[in-house]
Amino acid sequence: DVDGDGDVDLLSETSNEVLVHLASPALSAEPSWRLDLEALRDELPPDEGVDFGDLLAQGARQTRWRIDDFDGEVPKDLIVQVAGKFRVYLGGAATGPTETPDQVLKASGNVLWFFLRDSVGDDLVDLHIVRGEKLALSSVIRWLVLPGSLDFDLFTYENTSRGKAKNGDARPGEAFARRPTRRNTLSLEVPRILAFAEEMKQLEEERDAADPLPARRTVFGPDALENDVVDLVGGELRVYADVVPEDSNPLDLRSAEGASAAVERYLADEIDTLEDGATKTFNLRELARMNMAAGDTLREMCAGVEPVVRAALAPGCEKAAVYARDLDGDGREDWIVIGAPGLDAAESTSGLEGNAVWVVQFVVRR
Repeated sequence: DVDGDGDVDLLSETSNEVLVHLASPALSAEPSWRLDLEALRDELPPDEGVDFGDLLAQGARQTRWRIDDFDGEVPKDLIVQVAGKFRVYLGGAATGPTETPDQVLKASGNVLWFFLRDSVGDDLVDLHIVRGEKLALSSVIRWLVLPGSLDFDLFTYENTSRGKAKNGDARPGEAFARRPTRRNTLSLEVPRILAFAEEMKQLEEERDAADPLPARRTVFGPDALENDVVDLVGGELRVYADVVPEDSNPLDLRSAEGASAAVERYLADEIDTLEDGATKTFNLRELARMNMAAGDTLREMCAGVEPVVRAALAPGCEKAAVYARDLDGDGREDWIVIGAPGLDAAESTSGLEGNAVWVVQFVVRR
């Protein structure tokens, strides 16, 4: 449901464009709107190659877009990023980008990432922008033998749709404050790279030697909490209800939402409570050690618990990966099992290319 009207729409994305077919209620044959990604990339400054005095500059050459509800009204809204410029289109999920955006925000420097999240508890998403400092090659070389740190600016633009910006910087028809309402620093402690690389190599060898388990978190019960586990055991898909503790770190246990979303949620949770001007420090070694695929831990949580779902696996899915998705639109998670004869779970999650035969099984709740 792209625009928030309750009908399921169709969205496709290639490297060059996004096409949206809106249902009203029938699905439109021609795209209702189009986002030209190639034209957005043409707006970026000329690519002059790697700048050894500012290595992060290449990472700031990006275009991104997100659809969310900015103002609590249907249709949903659209935000488009081109480097440090953000264009906001209220109701843009129904129209796509128009000639004149409702709001334009600009951030200087190397804007590396942005996300939308309600960080003040008013049920309206705020805009968060992460900007990187200049990183010279000389600093990276020094980190080969000496530890160091890398700081990132986090700017929060509070949602002003209900006039709640702390600095009163709000205008009718705008979604976010025109200036940051909160400024924080994310400091990444970097260990000696040579020692760190050797340490990571050893960890990877240990993980490769272990047999990865396909268990992952899912949502089964009416509480809508991701405290249940889906696993492939003994030729069956099994679901165990209410086995994951509430205080489990989303990075410690593999989530149905995927690793990148779990990282974003983890970082957002960590910074939500920061006061204006505060610094949050992260350690690269600790982040790298976090187990993103802790199937063994999840399976231990299920020990001795009777599964609430048992479904026989199709031939060829004995060793496979499982993903949680709502397949039939009833608001409940179903499961997709992807495997191939002779592959283990790690190979099943590494990509589909290069394998002649794959077995995909859909397990839909009734």
